[in-house]
Amino acid sequence: MYQKAKTTNKLTALLLTLVMLLALVPAVSLTAYATGTTVTTKTELMNAVKQSGTVILGADIVLTDDPSNWDYYMVYIKSGVEITLDLNGHVLDRSRIDLGQSTSYGWAIENKGTLIIKDSNPSTTHTLYKKAEAWRPNVFTVEDKSEDIAYAVAMTVTGGAIIGAYNSDGGGIKNTGTLTLEGGTICGNEGTTKGGGVYNQGTFTMTGGTIRKNNSTGGYKWGGGGVQNDGTFIMTGGTITENTCKNSYNQLRGGGVYNAGMFKISGSPVVSGNSNGNVFLMSFSQHNGKKIEVVGALNEDAEVGVYPEDEPPITVTTGYKTYMDGKDQTKYFSSDRAGWFVMLDNDGEVLLSKPITVATPTITPAGGEYTAAQTVTISCETEGATIYYTTDGTDPTANSTVYTAPFTVSETTTVKAFAVKDTENSEAASATYTINIPVPTYSVTVIGGTNTTPDSENHLTQTEITGDMTTVTYTAKAGYLFPALSSAYGTKDGVTVTLSADRKTITVSGTPTADVQVTIPDAAQQSGTTGGDTPSQQTGNTDGSVTSPKTGDNSHMGLWIAIMILALCGLAATLFIGKKKRVFDR
Repeated sequence: MYQKAKTTNKLTALLLTLVMLLALVPAVSLTAYATGTTVTTKTELMNAVKQSGTVILGADIVLTDDPSNWDYYMVYIKSGVEITLDLNGHVLDRSRIDLGQSTSYGWAIENKGTLIIKDSNPSTTHTLYKKAEAWRPNVFTVEDKSEDIAYAVAMTVTGGAIIGAYNSDGGGIKNTGTLTLEGGTICGNEGTTKGGGVYNQGTFTMTGGTIRKNNSTGGYKWGGGGVQNDGTFIMTGGTITENTCKNSYNQLRGGGVYNAGMFKISGSPVVSGNSNGNVFLMSFSQHNGKKIEVVGALNEDAEVGVYPEDEPPITVTTGYKTYMDGKDQTKYFSSDRAGWFVMLDNDGEVLLSKPITVATPTITPAGGEYTAAQTVTISCETEGATIYYTTDGTDPTANSTVYTAPFTVSETTTVKAFAVKDTENSEAASATYTINIPVPTYSVTVIGGTNTTPDSENHLTQTEITGDMTTVTYTAKAGYLFPALSSAYGTKDGVTVTLSADRKTITVSGTPTADVQVTIPDAAQQSGTTGGDTPSQQTGNTDGSVTSPKTGDNSHMGLWIAIMILALCGLAATLFIGKKKRVFDR
């Protein structure tokens, strides 16, 4: 029995221990969640930010001016103090809605230390009011003005917000320290010279939250309805939208961001939908303006509009090629200057350029009918334009031949050309050349020699020859031969003079390439013949002489026989005398 009671007591003790441990769990969680100082009044807030820690808004707080204590005008974070401000779904209202108030010390927050702003309860909603007159500053209040006809509803904001600031250099927040915006909305603030939402001279990092419906009048040359950045602004997330900036000189100075410092982006920054330019980049040549530095890959939801002060073309980024090489720049950047377009420069960085009008190329000479080949020249008045052309009548493209030098057309041809500069194309030019080159005609005149047929009295002339001439043959009269042809003959200007092997005929033939005159040499009489005799065989020498025949004709046969008998008798007598002499000598 004792043992049973002992066991029961142990079980009871164990159960009580488990109950106590379970009871501690929510307490531990609650303690971790609620770490920090919760404030519900202006005084509590001012005191809480004097030392490092987390400050949680427990209610909407209106920061009214207190002339007796300037330290209580705004939330002031001193150098060296580190504050995490959790808006917790509530509104921090600087209450500068009255235009008659001073523009000094009108910030909602001035940070010289380290400040992180977040919102742990983004589901609350608040109706904000502003003065009804259109000319009134863009300053909101959370105070209920629904029964006051001097006010109108400005907007409804979801989650915690910082509103109602009105100051010369910076509206909602002036930062000379380190500022991080993780959540919440900065809206309904105005800066009369610089930065309606945030005026940054230190380091401002935006990873989330929204800067919306703030305004800056910009003074003479400043602006930044959402953010005026004179320091380092790092944006990896969040949205800057619906902010405005237009100064009294009607200059557009960046409704979203006026960048006069270093603006670094990566991740998912959204700066769009702001009036008078989203990101205004100061002039590089006049004001040492800065480009947008891409310091990491941009996500698909990144969107940044750019308004450069300088005239185009102008490169607006650094680092884009490093982190976004091969990505379409138009998905992440847009131009706020009317008619400008976004492209990449030769180094792969984002370039904004004004649309250019590329002049239509000029083709010379003009198209028409010509009787000779034409040298064609193509030119374009737009400096730096590349000309593409075709000669087959098809429309040219960027894959067509690039014009580099004049060219010749020698037959009927249609030339078409257009010019390209950057991404702009010109209208196409066209010229058709109808080439009718006349076929040349030539004449050949042949002058006969003496003792030839035809003879020297009969000149043979052929005119308007366009190809081969009609072959002409000259024949030496009976008993006559042509001399060997000198070097003056042969082939000249396409016409060939040919002597037959028996030297009885000369032919003139060929395709003349010029007007030609041929003189046939005189035929010479053969030796041993009379004008009417015709030798049975003739052999001409190369010098034009005629060799006598080796045998006579039958009309002198008796004479030939007598000569032969006398020759034989002479030979016999010689042999006889020679024989007797040899006998005598013995």
